[in-house]
Amino acid sequence: MAGQSRTRLGSILVNDVQDRSRKSGIVLVTVFIITTSISYIALNHNLRITSALVYVIGIMAIGSMTSVRTGLTTALFASAFYNFFLSEPLWSFYIDSYDDLMPHVAFSVTAIFTVNRTGIAGGLNS
Repeated sequence: MAGQSRTRLGSILVNDVQDRSRKSGIVLVTVFIITTSISYIALNHNLRITSALVYVIGIMAIGSMTSVRTGLTTALFASAFYNFFLSEPLWSFYIDSYDDLMPHVAFSVTAIFTVNRTGIAGGLNS
């Protein structure tokens, strides 16, 4: 009887962890979509710096909610996504000046600092 109750409790705990993981994944994707949309709108209004800063805010939000590995992966993905889809020339990976390079540096550094700070506060869970 005790073995069955432990099995049920274990099953409930696993399901709870899976539900929380699924919900946090949905939140992270939503944050990414919202910040990408706002960045795109800012670029359409010739607000290049605003676009990059909005993206940095999104990376900070994602980095603060995730592990070190996920935060850095998000920064690399966001950097490539920003370069290919949002920065001129569109639909290509192109860096020919510091102005083109700085968003990538900012994304990576922001992710490292955000994840590092939250990792220190939360016990560096990766």
